[in-house]
Amino acid sequence: MAFVVLVKNNNVYDIIATFSHKENEIMDALNAAYSSGSPITGMAITGDLETVRQHKLTATYGSTWNGSSFSGGRESKALDATQEQLDSFDLFVFLCDNVLVGRVGAIAGSEKSEMFKAAFATETLLVKVPEHQTVFVGETYGWNGTEFTPAE
Repeated sequence: MAFVVLVKNNNVYDIIATFSHKENEIMDALNAAYSSGSPITGMAITGDLETVRQHKLTATYGSTWNGSSFSGGRESKALDATQEQLDSFDLFVFLCDNVLVGRVGAIAGSEKSEMFKAAFATETLLVKVPEHQTVFVGETYGWNGTEFTPAE
């Protein structure tokens, strides 16, 4: 089953992207989070430059968000990154019960980054597409929490 990124648009949802990860461990944790029934909500990593750089290092899979910072989780692969490298991308994360279960990076200033910034300024969810349904990025649907319906 695929995961998609939904953005609330009045009473319907726009699908703006799909989400997957090549590591089975990460997808297993995402599936477990989704199965818990708690929503998986999106959050853009924003703030002053130093805070954003710190979050890019600490917002790792399995880390916990306490309202102002991330802790725990996997060791960051960016610990040796230069400031220039950290500043070259924008980071968007998905949380379930304040635990990071998904990350999306986009080149700073790119069309994708600007789209995600706008989307993450509203209600953004990560949901699993039911096996019996097919949905498409760029389309608008109703979402009742378990199934997609035609947009009205």
